[in-house]
Amino acid sequence: LFLSCHIWTISTFSFNDPTRLSQIYNERGCDGILEARHDIDIDRADKITAQRQVEVILEAASENVGVAASMLNAVLATLKAGQEGDALDLLKCGEEKGIEPDIVSISLCTSLLLSSGDDGSAEDLLGVARKKVRRKRRRAEAAVRRKGGGGGKSAFEKADCRILYEDSSFAIVYKPPGMACHGGKDKGKTLEDALRACWGTELSQITEAAGIVHRLDKGVSGCMAVAKTDVAAARLISAFFKREVKKTYTSLNLGVPDAEEGVVEIPVGFMKLPARSTFKVVGVGEEASQLQVKTSTGRKHQVREHTALGLGTPIISDPLFDKCGDKIVPAAVKKLREEAPKNCFYLHCEELVVPVGVGLTDVDVLVTADVPDFWRLGVESIINKDGSF
Repeated sequence: LFLSCHIWTISTFSFNDPTRLSQIYNERGCDGILEARHDIDIDRADKITAQRQVEVILEAASENVGVAASMLNAVLATLKAGQEGDALDLLKCGEEKGIEPDIVSISLCTSLLLSSGDDGSAEDLLGVARKKVRRKRRRAEAAVRRKGGGGGKSAFEKADCRILYEDSSFAIVYKPPGMACHGGKDKGKTLEDALRACWGTELSQITEAAGIVHRLDKGVSGCMAVAKTDVAAARLISAFFKREVKKTYTSLNLGVPDAEEGVVEIPVGFMKLPARSTFKVVGVGEEASQLQVKTSTGRKHQVREHTALGLGTPIISDPLFDKCGDKIVPAAVKKLREEAPKNCFYLHCEELVVPVGVGLTDVDVLVTADVPDFWRLGVESIINKDGSF
């Protein structure tokens, strides 16, 4: 699939020590590898081949191919313009050792190729990505037809979705609460269904769900980036992986944090993956608070876990963490729970910043979205907007 392998000299940094690589990954995951490149003395770094780098990665991962694939993606993400040949060599050598290229590794390499003007090789890689998801996409398209897809932008708006920003390469849309991003027949109408109704075939073909390059939980509302072209999809996936897309959330929470602002760094999820969030209290009320949360990592349920387990202030109506019974919470919080529609809770992605280079603008694209209507009771009646304690 890729260019023939040649000697690879890493000009950014070199991980030639599997023990050190394993330690960094176990402590900070892919983010640790991305951050470690700043600590390497480039002039003194050992130069190794792509084949040796893959061997180091596999040893550091204890031959776990899934972990090795994650490490390889992180190493790819540290490469810069001018190192696209190195990236392709690493991808090929990894494949020869059983590390199958995924959409992240393909997107990272594609972005490097595009930055150097090698559009032909970039298109070859995008073709590989299309082939990987073709069968799953056919099933998804058939499901949309069964649900009665089509209808254009009016159908998109009838699904309570909105277009917040759009150019010919990507868009940022508002996902309403209670709508899954994608899924099977038991998910009801999904964001993917709405996107297909709005743009039809004018969506990226390299992801399993049309145009979708990241997700919000079903009960969460707010800003989501959507890829209309395959090039934009690759650039967005690369930007999300490298933490270049900035996301800001707001939430209504049971209780008030001890500090007015700070950082939460506790592992999240079943695998206890490293995660980092910053928070600020923007309003307080009767045993409730409104928080602004910015994520430095993008783990599943990160904001939900960090506010509940890190701060002791679960998001109101969150089915995973808001476990306090109605008898022991203030009446205002009980009312908030009653106001929340089914499958919805008080977490909202209020701002998304996509870096320059993804779309057609020469500046970052910053988009905001107002909270859903059912929030207004809490925001207007129980929260003091000055954030005072």
